[in-house]
Amino acid sequence: MVLSNTAQDESVTLNKNEEFPLLELNGDWSMDFKSIRGAPASVASTELESFTEYSGDGIRYFSGVATYRKQFELEVLPKSDRVVLDLGKVADIAEVLINCEPVGIVWKAPCELDVGAYLRQGAN
Repeated sequence: MVLSNTAQDESVTLNKNEEFPLLELNGDWSMDFKSIRGAPASVASTELESFTEYSGDGIRYFSGVATYRKQFELEVLPKSDRVVLDLGKVADIAEVLINCEPVGIVWKAPCELDVGAYLRQGAN
């Protein structure tokens, strides 16, 4: 999954329903920056937070597009065709890709997308 720009929440969740339990996508994330703008090329983080919360000036004052990446495993596919990805609070705009397929763009609450058609069993 790829998230672009600043998602300001510690985790991203897929919906909870009786057929498919809640899946929190917390843990290790990779953030990639255009390094010519002063930020490091790539950073690993366990929290998604505002760039202004980072200690290094290269990220704290970064202006531009950043790409968040997260790999997650699904042991079984959900029985429901509709699976909601809730991004929580998005500061500006986020484009979501799952398994290299564009899912959609969100910029206002609620920052949710139906990702059911893009999921596959195993690595995503």
